Amino acid sequence: MSPDAPKIPLWLLPALLLASSPLFALSSDREQPVHIEADRLVLDEPHGTVTYSGHTRLTQGSIRLEADQVVVHAPRRRFSRAVATGSPARFSQLTDDGHKIRARARHMEYLAAKQRLILQGEAELWQDDNLLKGPRIVYDMADNRVEARGGDQTQTTGQERVRIILQPETLDKDKEKSGGGSP
Repeated sequence: MSPDAPKIPLWLLPALLLASSPLFALSSDREQPVHIEADRLVLDEPHGTVTYSGHTRLTQGSIRLEADQVVVHAPRRRFSRAVATGSPARFSQLTDDGHKIRARARHMEYLAAKQRLILQGEAELWQDDNLLKGPRIVYDMADNRVEARGGDQTQTTGQERVRIILQPETLDKDKEKSGGGSP
């Protein structure tokens, strides 16, 4: 690096990651029907909820959500959100440009109308081989925005911090040449 080259502050790296590799979710997903399968369900019609438990899988277009339990909120019989818990719960979705977004956490909330996924508890979000980890991650699919927060404690008392792992550009080019891809 030349001495005249600008230095990039470390706090700016997550923004550069998002700017250089779009996270836009597959735009047609929100127009697709929601399919759910599980070992058991409990319907609470007055509250507009259905609780699915046991190997629960929710799909909507390219979206896949798998968890131990999913509570679907569907007031007026219209899907609005799903709250998933698991050890961990898992999420995946394709982007319009063919990338795959993957996530996992102990608690997830998928807000369909807002196109937002909230991950809490050992939260991890991947795009290809790049990884973002933290106690809480909010992935806003509509606005192509990700926010991650560390814990509330101070660093000296063991705060869980936000961490990001960015793969070098040469790794992507080597994979393209060899025809390899993400697992």
